Amino acid sequence: MVVIYLAENTACNVVAVSGKQTASGRTIFVRNHDWEDEDIEYVTCFRTGLKDGLRHIAFGFADPGRYDGMNEAGLAIGGSSIPFYLGKQKPGFRMNVVTRWVLDTCPYVMSAVEFMKRIPHMEGCAYLLADKSGCVARVEVAPEGVEATITDDGMLATVNMFQSEAMSPYDRLDGEDWVYDSQRRIEAWYEANRGAIDLDEAIRFASDHDAGICNHGEPNVRCPTIYSWVGELGTGELHIVNGRPCENEYQRYKLETT
Repeated sequence: MVVIYLAENTACNVVAVSGKQTASGRTIFVRNHDWEDEDIEYVTCFRTGLKDGLRHIAFGFADPGRYDGMNEAGLAIGGSSIPFYLGKQKPGFRMNVVTRWVLDTCPYVMSAVEFMKRIPHMEGCAYLLADKSGCVARVEVAPEGVEATITDDGMLATVNMFQSEAMSPYDRLDGEDWVYDSQRRIEAWYEANRGAIDLDEAIRFASDHDAGICNHGEPNVRCPTIYSWVGELGTGELHIVNGRPCENEYQRYKLETT
């Protein structure tokens, strides 16, 4: 089988800060989705109501499923692809299907983590999950296994590479790739602002082209940021921008919470 890396040099970034390290005491979730500009017309914001599941606000393209979002229980999820995954794709679930199932059925991070550990995964992917209790988890998956890193007092993030010792052998990312710069920016931002991070600061970081995670498709970054959202979990509110965060205004969307 020949694997074609359609998303090389992307920089999808997802960041979650536990409420113990924010100004409001609420967990803050930041998602910048980076992809090709020509697909921006297909980006869709869904408000989904289920008879036997959890309502959510989430995002997708023309394919089924969701790539990120927040549900009424106060759980948020976003993912970063692993474009340089070294293993072989196998029958299993893709990111958009896993994310939709989590939003539909999981009220807490740990219920989502247990679900991800039970199912087969088709490809390499890193998910970030957070809930209104302050639990944050990075779940790295591949056909070869699942590795979860969990905290309730700090920050976790996903970028386009495996970060755990267990999953790193399945990633061939070059040490000079832009993804490492994204990782350094996220860590520096958190260390400089920990304990005082609020919604405005999270939006500023998501919109910052020079020291934040807003991408324009720099020479070594193929895909720019095409949408972004930020939320304080438990409020039922998301602040969403279509297009570059540094060039467009975030709009407030409300989802009733349980």
